[in-house]
Amino acid sequence: MHAFVPPQQGHGSDAALELPLSTEDNEQRRQVGNDLMLLLRSSETVKGYPDHSTLPGAPAITLYISRLTLRGFTVTPEKPTTVMRLPRVLDREGITGDAAIPADGTLGLMQLTLATIADAVRFGEFVLRRLPADCRTAWTLTLALHQLGLHTRARASRLGRLIIPAMLPWEAQRLHEVARGRVDHTARALLHVDPRDVGRLADLLAGTLSALLHKDVKVIAMVYDGLDHMPEVLIKTGFELSQGNLLATALTAAHDSLPVGVER
Repeated sequence: MHAFVPPQQGHGSDAALELPLSTEDNEQRRQVGNDLMLLLRSSETVKGYPDHSTLPGAPAITLYISRLTLRGFTVTPEKPTTVMRLPRVLDREGITGDAAIPADGTLGLMQLTLATIADAVRFGEFVLRRLPADCRTAWTLTLALHQLGLHTRARASRLGRLIIPAMLPWEAQRLHEVARGRVDHTARALLHVDPRDVGRLADLLAGTLSALLHKDVKVIAMVYDGLDHMPEVLIKTGFELSQGNLLATALTAAHDSLPVGVER
């Protein structure tokens, strides 16, 4: 998940597909669309979802998003003229795409289409260059978390702080061990389906992050009724940008020198 490196092409380029799209072509479109949404949602204010066409000749990727906030300009359905100007901005960047507000006003989202996988990759690179500082730090921290194999992500809040949404117990355990740089047999003995044990795991993670960031980090366990949801661990404390950068740097450095036991 390092920025936007074009995936290996399948049975032909997106620019001139004549045969039905292969499974590999479809998977490339799905993955790049998901990566783009992950990048755009570095901001808590961005809502939406990606889509991709399975039909030859159709735009490769369609993004339905609530807003696009970059350094220098913001695009939002509440201001239709900003949506109308976006294709010209993309064209100057060598990106073939279009932007529109769906006629049905789909959930207050605008529709951004990107013609090919290559256009989607260029769009991702363009967004990366223009991300506000808080979103860029959130993205850097997200990459560090994903490097550890965690599925959670960091986001910039409306108040300009960094937040990490809920993570599953195994993610909390791994973050705790990597951040402290060694195996914790106490944490590994805890049951991830036992609410009391998940609460103890949250306390261990809070202590580790507090020591690393030199601030009081609050972490709580969230337990749901019924069997459909696994308990989750929620980091309640928001981080300042400097602390987010410190955490990302520390996790990357720790990952590069992990003891063998932490990898398992």
